[in-house]
Amino acid sequence: MEALIDNGEDWMQPLVEIRDFLYGTIDRDAPDYDPDKYRMPIRRNKAEGLGPYWPKWRYHILKMILEAQKIAQEEDPQNQLITLQELAAIQVVWNRDHIYEYSVSDLYNEVYGKVIDFEQKGTSVSQEKKLLKDVCQDKPEDFNLINQLLNAQKNKVLLLRKHGLQNDLENILQEHVRPTFTKLEDY
Repeated sequence: MEALIDNGEDWMQPLVEIRDFLYGTIDRDAPDYDPDKYRMPIRRNKAEGLGPYWPKWRYHILKMILEAQKIAQEEDPQNQLITLQELAAIQVVWNRDHIYEYSVSDLYNEVYGKVIDFEQKGTSVSQEKKLLKDVCQDKPEDFNLINQLLNAQKNKVLLLRKHGLQNDLENILQEHVRPTFTKLEDY
């Protein structure tokens, strides 16, 4: 890629930056290597070892990709790094992983300045969320907890799989009361 950039393909520079960032998060020899900073300590299957990226880093990486895509599309509108279907799938994964503080739609809207919604919600759901937020105004953490519990239940219904719902709810409650993971910003 560097040779292409040297030959005038400047739109590829953000791709190099994404590659270097990701490499720095996994390479033990990288100068800033700190797996605890970027990765969760437990895998999705609860096995030991590095898990997925922390939510704020997932958001950061996706933002880098969307910004790189925007630059690439200024060069050629056909350049596409990630499809709308893939963005919708990312939102589903984030919901499955109980990540509700970040929205793919909001990020896409921020980068592209276009309103697009990857979440399926009706007006009644929006009104209910607003009401819940108003009721929990003094304790926003209660809003987040209730919202996570409701979304976990909704995801199981959408998948037509109620198996594991109790475990998901217990995990959400456990994470809510676990003092070591009170704020993701600390990571």
